[in-house]
Amino acid sequence: MENIENNFITISKSTNVILRARKIKSGWSLLLDIHYKGKRKTEYLKMILSSVDKRKYTNSDNEKLRIAKKIQAKRVIEIADGTYGNINIFNEKANLLKYYQMLADEHISNHAKTKYKWTASLKYFKEYIKNNNVQFNHVKRNFLEGYKAFLLGKVSRNSASTYFSILSQVFVKARVDKIIQSNPMSDVRGITQHGSLKTFLTVDELKLLLSTGNVNSSGKVLFPLVSKKAFIFCCFTGLRFSDVRLLTGEQIQIEDSNHYLYFISGKSNKADRIKLHPLAVEQLSNIGGQGKVFPGLASKDVINDHLKLWGKNAGIGKHITFHVSKHTFATMALNVGVDIYTLKELLHHSNIKTTEIYAKLLSKTKEEAIDKLPNL
Repeated sequence: MENIENNFITISKSTNVILRARKIKSGWSLLLDIHYKGKRKTEYLKMILSSVDKRKYTNSDNEKLRIAKKIQAKRVIEIADGTYGNINIFNEKANLLKYYQMLADEHISNHAKTKYKWTASLKYFKEYIKNNNVQFNHVKRNFLEGYKAFLLGKVSRNSASTYFSILSQVFVKARVDKIIQSNPMSDVRGITQHGSLKTFLTVDELKLLLSTGNVNSSGKVLFPLVSKKAFIFCCFTGLRFSDVRLLTGEQIQIEDSNHYLYFISGKSNKADRIKLHPLAVEQLSNIGGQGKVFPGLASKDVINDHLKLWGKNAGIGKHITFHVSKHTFATMALNVGVDIYTLKELLHHSNIKTTEIYAKLLSKTKEEAIDKLPNL
């Protein structure tokens, strides 16, 4: 380990890109020190090590370092092939409308069932901004609050909620693509829908699904088994579809007879380590290998069709989509006494208000429990 100077330590050197760690209150923050065309730029990786002493590295530290070195290698390649100067680490002066249009075109071509929502959302956003040259760095709280008011004055509350949520997806993707450093929508409350409680499965319904296969009474295979396995896995982890479809066996590690998952949330961009429930482990087809954990997983829209068939085969009347797995995980966790702040971390929510929605679902399950008590 090199000497620590001014609370910084060098971890890995290359010609133009140096991986360093900076001492902060909670540990050591990883960053890249980039030298390009006579200028120096710092790229913070938003990952924190518990220690910079190799002998004290945790598994989480090792995973973060692996990812950090991968990013470092990518920057070295970009500088070498001349593309680094064309893709700023954060390009907040980029045209928001053009980026929105690009994502909408991609979504419309790949998701037939929800393309009308993206088409409508883009239409109203264009109408609101009036200026086609709006940049990402123009979007502040006042801009977003104004857009909420505009939508509520144009369409129904539920439609306004959907269109505002789609704009949020645009900013989440922009953060992943390193266009923006922080999401301006994180601190702005969304538009709540009227009369909409999140659909979730009770423990009895989940048991029923677990005991129901992908074959109907006539022996016909209704859908690939991997769709069922991925859904059950998420019911016991709370992971989003976008995260679970990318998981590889290398991210599953066995420690003291327990299975742990190491991953970076696509939404929060935070590295995490979670212990896996035995039923989640049962769904895995690859532990420790290089391939996908759920090979052959279809698109989200196709899997939602599979879940509809599965629910019907199990005799469950609820409209089951893949996102129901996340709601199911949250309500089960609250029902067994997990506190709201721990659940917030498990769900990778940036705002506790988002997590508090599940407390309302919990009160509903409590009411149902009281109704089931016998009359003596």
